[in-house]
Amino acid sequence: MINIKIASLSLISNLFVISAAALQNTYIVCASKNDRSNWYWALNNNREYIKVTGYHLYGRCGDTFLNRFIIPRNSQLLFFVLDRQSVHLAKSACPSDFYFQPAESITDIWYRFAEGENNGITKTFDGHIKCLTDLNSKL
Repeated sequence: MINIKIASLSLISNLFVISAAALQNTYIVCASKNDRSNWYWALNNNREYIKVTGYHLYGRCGDTFLNRFIIPRNSQLLFFVLDRQSVHLAKSACPSDFYFQPAESITDIWYRFAEGENNGITKTFDGHIKCLTDLNSKL
């Protein structure tokens, strides 16, 4: 009887780990570095929206000046984390004077791509951002 309970707990914990690392799809938005109102959905040669696979991960905002506003240090910031191959695809989807950013719909808040693995971030990419704890700010 004890062996069955241990096996059940092991199965439950394995399911949790798998679901926590589940991959998702998102689209790429190209947003002008100088004017965030100038943006468009990235398209491939067949005029289809470019989709990349990764996972969402929360980080912390630093004391970063952005458009004359300071982002509070402990505010949450959302990243969409990609592997190295997907980063290359996302970067090449936009011209150099535009940020490449994740989005699933036109109502998404601004957030950024990151590179990483094993539910961690190894590099973040520039882009327009909005901290999730201050959604009413004008960032």
